Amino acid sequence: MFNNIQLKRYSIIPMLFVIFICFIWENPGYGQNQRNPVLEFCTGTWCQWCPCGDSTVINDILPNIPNAIILAYHGPTGNATDPFDGFPGSTIISSLGLSSYPTGVVDRVSGIVNWNTTWVSSMNSRASVPAGVKIEMVSRSYDPANRQYEVTVDITALQNLSGQFNYNVILVEDDILYAQTSNGTCTPGTSYLPNYIHEWLVRDMMNGATGTQVVNGTWNQGQTIQKNLQYTVPVPTAPSADIVPENCRVVVLVYKVGSPLNSNAEIQQAEQWPFISPDYVATISSPESDFLANNTTTAQNTVVIRNMGLQNDTYYINIDFDGPAGWAQNFTTVNGTFPIGAIDSVDVASGDSTEVTVEVNPNSITGFGRTTIHFASKNLPALRGSKTLRFATFGLDILIVDDESNDYENYMSFELDKMGINYGTVSSSVVPSASADLNTFNKIIWMCSNEPVTLNMDEINALITYLDGAGRLYISGMDIAYQLADPASPYHTTETEAFFTNYLHSAYVMRYPTFLHANGIPNDPISGGISNIYLTGGTGAGTVTATKKANEIDAGDPEAAPCFAFLGAASKYCGVRAVHNAASGNGGVVFTTFGFETIADSTKRDQLAHNILQWLDQITGIEDQKPPTAADRFELKANYPNPFNPSTTISYQLPVISGDQQASLIIYNQLGQKIRTLISGKMPSGRYEINWDGMDVNHNPVASGIYFYQLRYGKHHSVRKMILMR
Repeated sequence: MFNNIQLKRYSIIPMLFVIFICFIWENPGYGQNQRNPVLEFCTGTWCQWCPCGDSTVINDILPNIPNAIILAYHGPTGNATDPFDGFPGSTIISSLGLSSYPTGVVDRVSGIVNWNTTWVSSMNSRASVPAGVKIEMVSRSYDPANRQYEVTVDITALQNLSGQFNYNVILVEDDILYAQTSNGTCTPGTSYLPNYIHEWLVRDMMNGATGTQVVNGTWNQGQTIQKNLQYTVPVPTAPSADIVPENCRVVVLVYKVGSPLNSNAEIQQAEQWPFISPDYVATISSPESDFLANNTTTAQNTVVIRNMGLQNDTYYINIDFDGPAGWAQNFTTVNGTFPIGAIDSVDVASGDSTEVTVEVNPNSITGFGRTTIHFASKNLPALRGSKTLRFATFGLDILIVDDESNDYENYMSFELDKMGINYGTVSSSVVPSASADLNTFNKIIWMCSNEPVTLNMDEINALITYLDGAGRLYISGMDIAYQLADPASPYHTTETEAFFTNYLHSAYVMRYPTFLHANGIPNDPISGGISNIYLTGGTGAGTVTATKKANEIDAGDPEAAPCFAFLGAASKYCGVRAVHNAASGNGGVVFTTFGFETIADSTKRDQLAHNILQWLDQITGIEDQKPPTAADRFELKANYPNPFNPSTTISYQLPVISGDQQASLIIYNQLGQKIRTLISGKMPSGRYEINWDGMDVNHNPVASGIYFYQLRYGKHHSVRKMILMR
């Protein structure tokens, strides 16, 4: 009975807010010169007196001041029983000097006041004070696909002002059902309220606890300053912490900077609006955003733009492209087909959607490209969104497989870009259908991060095909070993364990080691010289928990060896390298139970990426002293390292052509002068490497600078750039 009373009693808050918002829209002058007084108070689910503060607001403040703005800060931060106390910007509680619960501050001029004595009188007195500024909403938009929010406001001085003025943008959520402690004085029933509805709950101080500066100095009456904020709604760390945008408001307040904040920092005005505009809301999505095929296949992907608002809208649509110059692309809407650079406009009724089909033709050019579809609302220009589609062809040197949801693959692509390696990136979902052609890639880098589920059987079978066909694989991520090999894992089967044993060449030890750091193994070709890797990484996976630690593994057979150990435990391992099909020297695998992205030190990421790629190359016989293997295409690869000192390695590939062809590899300076001929003569097809020691034809060291190396083979030729830094 009590729970039903609570639900009915507290559910009037959203209704009051809607009535107030509608009243403002009907009376645009109201809420501008008219002050909207602000009550900021501290509260907590653990606090027995805090429901009394809520009761005061509901019964005594809002009925008399319906335009009042209420902000409830849950604290203190770190309280184990309150899931709402760790909101970004929670230092506002200490900045205001709030320590007793519930106490509050009115318009940052009242000092700290109690719920049962002065909240009502302080709010009533401030309601009659004219506002110092006017705050107007220019636009706001929210894209649920990427949790991106943008708001633009105009702030106008209503009188001559001077000093420093800041503005706060605050995310507030209502109608949150969560248990609350009570003493029974202000709420009927028991002292534990399992279905208590929390209102005015501050989720985030969106531009920091104390906000951002509007002006510092003279602010003349009538002068308008526009402010724009771009913001990402936090990803919840627990179900109770999830944010429901439809239940949220955005509050913007402007105050004069002063000390102390609770009594000498007068709020000039505050406004609140629904977080999501009910009139103009749109999403953009695609069921599959990647495409993997040969370079003669024309790729098509479709995106859907859906009008989620209450009003009909018009969307401007265009695309841009980042990829090989010879690729052709266009987009098709209900109005026809358009090239890059064109802008189409499509009318979409409320609740309806429109499709945009993107077509990419590689024109027989091997490469990797990204096409981005953009849309923008005609009626609400700040409402815009985009979707990027990735297209990769077979035959690239490296394929990065994105098997996680946080864009951590960018850490590896950054390394490959620095090395000048040609690569492509696709999601793991498109790999199984292309398994027959995976061996056109010299290497595959599979990034799993800390996803709840990593490899499914379709993906595992694709990797089996790849490794059995002389593939070279680097796979990284937390909990892969547990999921594949631990009988306690809900994802474990005999097939997953066989893959873990026979293809990752590893032995499973345990899921939850106590170690948070990894160390290189002395003289190991991959990890030697790399020490003290913090496995949570400041740039990667984030805060470590019991379920986000690197699993402990070991080498599983004579062809495998540990390549990373836990720091302080030299015989406990979190990385393995192995030759696969050792008798024929077909391929190999490097497996780390921590994500590559969790390495916070960029220098260590550089070194590890280089070492892994170099080791994977060497185990398959790409060395000067070994005979070349057959090649099916002409390719001059980026030298490594680059920049270099004193020497660098150049890899190249000569295609199968009838009869040996004349080949040459020549170094030139920036003036086009020949510096050194590294190769001259007839050569068979194959893959080769050669080293340049930075010497000219007379074996004298050349100066620091930019140099070019040109490879010719029959009718083929290619040029690349390298940098020598003495």
